[in-house]
Amino acid sequence: MNTDKNNVIIGTIDNEEPAHHWRMLKNVTGKVVLDLGCAPAVLNMQSTAEYFISQGALRCVGVDVWTQTTSSPNLELIDRGITCGQDLTNLLLRVKPQIVKCDIEESEKFFHDVDPVAFCIPDEYAIETHYTDELYASIQSLLVERGYVIRGLYQAVEYPMCRVVWASKPSQE
Repeated sequence: MNTDKNNVIIGTIDNEEPAHHWRMLKNVTGKVVLDLGCAPAVLNMQSTAEYFISQGALRCVGVDVWTQTTSSPNLELIDRGITCGQDLTNLLLRVKPQIVKCDIEESEKFFHDVDPVAFCIPDEYAIETHYTDELYASIQSLLVERGYVIRGLYQAVEYPMCRVVWASKPSQE
């Protein structure tokens, strides 16, 4: 793993295991996590929502078009897709997460339509972008425009158009 001239981590993602794929979100202990796209990437793999709870998250709200059942009282699963910015605004206002992890297969584009006040509720974002350089660049620009600092950029080894932008508020340094 390297850093650029702005001290941004430049890394790769070479598997779907949550501890590797989302390793930038290493301090979830005692925090509320909104996990957009929480279903396991591979059958019999721990879901990212379960992973965050196992790492000490106070509460995790997982959203996906396919969810499983859970016995964890700290984990709420919502079986639905994200179809517009208002869906994201409503979730941010209801959950009030400190951390947002997003892997919602191009629906990350709807962050551009999120209410600015709701957008700035989380202290930290990790947003996986899909398919286009324009979306990747626009998510970075949006985060910076809203006052976040880009902390890391990660690219999937097997799927080069799949990239994660990790950003946090300046106070989270």
